[in-house]
Amino acid sequence: MRTRVLTTLLLLCLCPLPLFAAGEGFYLGVWGGGTLLDEAKVRDARGTAHVDFDAGTAFGAALGYDIGTRYPAIGQGRLELEVAHRQNDLKDAKFSDGRLAADGDISVLSFMANSFAEFYGARPWVPYVGLGLGYARVSLNSARLAGAPWGDDSDGVFAYQAGLGVGYELNQLLTLDLGYRYFGTLDATFRLDDQTSVDWEYDNHALLLGLRLTFR
Repeated sequence: MRTRVLTTLLLLCLCPLPLFAAGEGFYLGVWGGGTLLDEAKVRDARGTAHVDFDAGTAFGAALGYDIGTRYPAIGQGRLELEVAHRQNDLKDAKFSDGRLAADGDISVLSFMANSFAEFYGARPWVPYVGLGLGYARVSLNSARLAGAPWGDDSDGVFAYQAGLGVGYELNQLLTLDLGYRYFGTLDATFRLDDQTSVDWEYDNHALLLGLRLTFR
């Protein structure tokens, strides 16, 4: 299933998007909000554990360009480069012989290239959809199981995201943004304190509030 989702995102990002927007110019954006992580499957040679997480936080910034009508071959909309940080505390881990309380956190520092389609049918409200591809540094930080050290490691992996939301144009320069993003990565590989290696899933859901300043 994850392979099919990744393949679809790759194909969509390589195809022109049917975008509808007006104006052009560089912009700076910042956003933040809350996140939820799907239960992660953690696999090693001995089997699979299931790790749950508490709700967490996300924040990021982007430098982008509203292409306006300058490049009709690829449509109208926004292209941007984004850096973001996400973090969730570990809650517990379920093994074949029972469930253990967990401490520590998992965090991600990501660098993404995003493309957004915007729809200007009811301005100042501007709905949008978007896709992104990039790199993520996934880190398991000071993880403990039932008080005992478990692992502290990081891995760099391919990342992808998709989202939707709506912007509200406060004026010609400022846009308030409310959106949802799904963010996923290929499995990260961590070396635990007992020297075993595990493959760790990462699937993040975020509700975000942001602000964009456009230089027209």
